[in-house]
This record gives sequence, structure tokens and C-alpha cells, in this order.
Amino acid sequence: MADKDDILLGGNIQLAGFARIDGASMEVVRKVVGTFSQKVGRHGLFEGLKVTLKEVHKREKSELYEIHAHLFGKGHKFNASAMGRNLFMALDDALKRVEREAEHVLAKFK
Repeated sequence: MADKDDILLGGNIQLAGFARIDGASMEVVRKVVGTFSQKVGRHGLFEGLKVTLKEVHKREKSELYEIHAHLFGKGHKFNASAMGRNLFMALDDALKRVEREAEHVLAKFK
């Protein structure tokens, strides 16, 4: 269920914990997540995506971001997480990890 602070992109992409991100950074996050969903959609893996952001260390100029990605597709739920000081690198890493997990698991069923 979507929380009031969650951001919905389209009908099946949910961003949780991103409400405090500034506008310019949020635009980059939307583009990265949108590109990812299109990419996995071409493989038939995409039914839904939830990305959660947690700020672990909240200090000026040294934040540590924890990203959890949950991909729903073909009746399965795939999870991955990543941490980093750069929000965009951590987001990209988490999305790549969840994509690899989905491809790995679904390859067993072919």
C-alpha cells in the first residue's frame, strides 16, 4: 500500500522515501527509474517496481544512502539493495542488481 509520502510514477512504479530529495536530483531519479523500467519491460520482466530510499548517515556533505529495489514480474518478486554516498550510483547499482537477480532466476525456468 502506498504511503502518503510515496511518489507514484505511472501506475506501477512507487518511490518511497524520496520526498525530501531536491527537485533537480528527483528529476534524475525519475529518468533513471523510467529508463530501467523500459529496459526490463522489453524483456517482459516488468509488472511493477518499488524503490525505497533510506538515509543512513545524515551529515552535511557525507550522507550515506541505502536503496532497496523490489521488482515484480512474471509472478515473482525480486529484491536487491545497495549503499553508497552518491545517491545516483547507489540507485543504479540497486537496479542493476535486481535486474541480474531476475534474469538469473528466470533463466532457470527456460
